[in-house]
Amino acid sequence: MSYRTDELTAAVLRWLDRYSPPGRVAASPQLVEAERTALLRAVLSRAPAQTDECREWVGALLDAAERAMRTRAWPSVGDIHRAADSLPRRGGAALADRPRTDDELAAARIAAGEPVGETWVFGARASNLVAAGLVTDAQLEPYRDGAWQNWRRLHGHAKASAMRAAAAGET
Repeated sequence: MSYRTDELTAAVLRWLDRYSPPGRVAASPQLVEAERTALLRAVLSRAPAQTDECREWVGALLDAAERAMRTRAWPSVGDIHRAADSLPRRGGAALADRPRTDDELAAARIAAGEPVGETWVFGARASNLVAAGLVTDAQLEPYRDGAWQNWRRLHGHAKASAMRAAAAGET
């Protein structure tokens, strides 16, 4: 799962814990899980692509769903979609300029000098970013150096050098 999916899932599950599954669903643990999954899928399908926008958006979505609720039971999938429809839409041009995929998001973070996980710096994901022209090896080098410095501090110079060579595929 991506960080975006993890954040949205955690927020929705915390929110659902405040309410009860609908009566016909509550009798079966399998139905409870199926309903929870359907609600999460509905939220994820409507959420913005940007992780940083998701935090604000999911709060607004759950507030809108809560305002429409008449009982303490979970909303339906349709209620979630109606709540999403009630939220103000983001500007078209600004939204079109925003990264859409995890690769584009990571590349934007790298270009801005923001932190990214090591999986974006070494290995297949890094190769994909470079091959797609989203980043250059020169942009990744400060991240690779930073990782090597951390490894050196933790494991010593020799082991850190071996780890960097292995991560870069230079075995």
